[in-house]
Amino acid sequence: MEQETTKSLTSQDQQLEQQLTKRNSQFVFDLKKALSSTNFTAEKQEQALHDILVQLVDGQKKGITARQLFGTATECVESLQTKPKVEENKNTGLVILDNSLFLFFFLALMTGGLSLLSKSTNTMVYGIITMILVSVSGGYIFYLMDKYIYQYSRPGADKSKRPKMVKIIAILVGAFFLWFILFALATMIPTSINIQLDPITNIVLAALAFGVRYLLKRKYNIKGTIMR
Repeated sequence: MEQETTKSLTSQDQQLEQQLTKRNSQFVFDLKKALSSTNFTAEKQEQALHDILVQLVDGQKKGITARQLFGTATECVESLQTKPKVEENKNTGLVILDNSLFLFFFLALMTGGLSLLSKSTNTMVYGIITMILVSVSGGYIFYLMDKYIYQYSRPGADKSKRPKMVKIIAILVGAFFLWFILFALATMIPTSINIQLDPITNIVLAALAFGVRYLLKRKYNIKGTIMR
């Protein structure tokens, strides 16, 4: 099983290396030499090289060089030997919670901000139940977008597992349609139970949602779909 995984990574790495700039290619050449002098197993060396290649290719798109990301090849290997790798947390529940908190932050801030800035009494103000329902359902929708689309567009992704486009479109169109229907219905909930909070309270709740999301991302290393 490990040999099959190593072969798969080697094949992906060859494709990634073809995308590197000349300077980043030199960094990878030096990195391979540095890794070969460590006591890492062949599998661990291959995995480390793969992870770095993925970050290099992604960094290139943003104009970030290997030196900016890792320092020298020697420094990079030293960090691998001293710092344990922190895996991205892709737990479904945490990813949905992360997305939902961001949407709630956005809705609460928008509702509170517009109410403060506008002198009109016709300004759209969402009730607390509406904001919660829309945020949670939207968090799930954006999780689906990452699951069926975005994760396969990242460097090193195994595109062979990507669902057929017809299935992707059907799932996402259906999900977004249901989300808009839910949004519309949620705004019709009577204000007697769907309490419309005052602007300051909404802004405070937005700040709390932002803070909780920030703390959860730091503690669990969550990589959500919205503003990763």
